[in-house]
Amino acid sequence: KRCSENSASDPTPFDTATLPTSWSVNKECDWDWIWAIRSADVLRKLGGGASLDSLDHALPVRIRPWLYLSDCRNVRRLGCLKSLGITHVLNMVHPDLNHDVPYHLANISRCDLEAEDDEESDDDEEQQILHEHLARAMQFMEGARSGGGRVVVHCVAGINRSGVVVAAALMILEGMSVLRAVAHCRRLRGHDRFLCNRKFQRELVGLAREIGALGARPGEEGSVVPQRAPDFQDRRPLRPPPI
Repeated sequence: KRCSENSASDPTPFDTATLPTSWSVNKECDWDWIWAIRSADVLRKLGGGASLDSLDHALPVRIRPWLYLSDCRNVRRLGCLKSLGITHVLNMVHPDLNHDVPYHLANISRCDLEAEDDEESDDDEEQQILHEHLARAMQFMEGARSGGGRVVVHCVAGINRSGVVVAAALMILEGMSVLRAVAHCRRLRGHDRFLCNRKFQRELVGLAREIGALGARPGEEGSVVPQRAPDFQDRRPLRPPPI
């Protein structure tokens, strides 16, 4: 992990003591919300119902006035970042990626948090991206926000590693429910495959349960998803749409 503070402001650090240090992943208990995230058709209705396959929006894309999402290629464009008012760059992949970009010359702070994007194993004890990186990521993002700056979060494609962190930030800092946060990001990112990593989905829903951000169960009164999930025992493997 490597972070550099090159901006002129000195934002108030985020109090990581307010974050849970650990939480469980319960596939059966959390199934209704996992199903809603995993099925592209379900959350798509919150964004107007259109397929997002051909809407891969120009990046970086604004998620909130202080928060942007991108892939690794577009955060190399310093002129673009400066025009958007970006003051902080959060890199969720290897620190060697884009190491040659002179962010310091643009007075942009950079933080590198090396996370993996691999869902081959079904062991939820492995690859816990939020358990490992959420506290530092939140500290960096809140530093940008509280200091009046703007942060762009990126991984390679701007879909999974950066996606789960941005969705978690909306839950924690903006008070969104997990389904509304994912739907919001998926619509603005313009890609049905946003947060298609199943382990990341389960960990995000587990975090939402821990911090009270689940929202109403799909199919119940007050839920943003009107239909009920299929029974956990009757579930069928839901794979993300092809690229």
